Amino acid sequence: MPVTSQPFAPAVQRLAARTPVASKLDSAQWQELALGLRERAFFSSGVESIRTVATMQSKLNEALTLAGGPDKAFMDRSKFVAEMRNELGAPDGDSGELTDISSRRRLELIHDFQTESAMEFGRFQAAQDPDLLDAFPCQELVRIEGRQKPRDWATLWGDKGGRFYAGRMIARKDDPIWSAISRFGTPYPPYDFGSGMGVEDVEREEAITLGVIQPDDEVQPQLEDFNAKLEASIPAAKPEVLEGFKQIFGDQVDVDRAGKITWQGTRIAKLYDSALADPAVKWSLDLGRATSATEAAAKAAGVDLANTRLLLDADHVRHIEKRHGEAGEGQVDQRPVTRLDVQLVPHVWREPDSVVPGKQAGDLVFSKDLLGRSVMATWSRQPNGTVRLRSLLVKTKGGQP
Repeated sequence: MPVTSQPFAPAVQRLAARTPVASKLDSAQWQELALGLRERAFFSSGVESIRTVATMQSKLNEALTLAGGPDKAFMDRSKFVAEMRNELGAPDGDSGELTDISSRRRLELIHDFQTESAMEFGRFQAAQDPDLLDAFPCQELVRIEGRQKPRDWATLWGDKGGRFYAGRMIARKDDPIWSAISRFGTPYPPYDFGSGMGVEDVEREEAITLGVIQPDDEVQPQLEDFNAKLEASIPAAKPEVLEGFKQIFGDQVDVDRAGKITWQGTRIAKLYDSALADPAVKWSLDLGRATSATEAAAKAAGVDLANTRLLLDADHVRHIEKRHGEAGEGQVDQRPVTRLDVQLVPHVWREPDSVVPGKQAGDLVFSKDLLGRSVMATWSRQPNGTVRLRSLLVKTKGGQP
């Protein structure tokens, strides 16, 4: 186990900051995407249901938050598996197949990978402290869990340019070898699904004795460079590139202010955070046109949404937080609206389970079952051909939509 600590708060923040993305892409296809997009998404290979993806993220985030510390973070794996199997309507039997999203084996893999990845990022972030880098400038790739058929990491290490010192796989913490051996392109564990491999810190004196570094060598912090690498890897929004992403992800991808392709949920999260942090923020997001299914449901409820676009603005985010956020929600059959709920608003807009007229003329109430609860959004039709979010609330189990 590394000498550096496992900061818990950054791990929780890392998991919560990702936006849920649904897609039929398999694991290999996901790995072909830009690192900056993958690192900002919460996904599971081959899962096209946003409800499933968002529920997994919510439950894992809740488990980490309630755990209270890294020592307890993995204790709720069986609870996560049981609850997800119930959400997915899994049969009494268990296929045991990784391709089956409801199998215990697949759900355990999801739990372990997502939790470990968040924890290791937190550790990686803490390790960038200059004093820690001076005391422990190197680290060693070691096996931390046994496997029936362990992979040949020594060969991979050598093939990727890693050097051996007294037969050990050791390198400076700022050596590119750490990203090179990773299936995911990140400089921290896990380096592959279920690899059982981790890292241990190597003290300066030992590293000098082994010849890994020279006495005057200084190891540089990597966090800033890693974040820059994430940004640089995001593709520019050329029409043909964006169209390719749209064919795969639909309206889940968008273009940010810098002109790069990003997840729509990421942009919503930025608006949400900015709006609550600064009352002077006034900007809004265009979340796209109504789908044909949405138009048909709205027409049946007496409202024409043809060629109508949804806008989400900072004032309405603040209004929702005030009325239905953590401090404002007072209804016993409703839970407080979270940042993740707001990120999922476009999915309620594009694929509602039901649409009914609102209390005011021209308003529509869309309901969609997400995160195991009924998310209800009230849209207000504007004269300029847009729809604005008037209200957002989440009914608790047993609450009437």
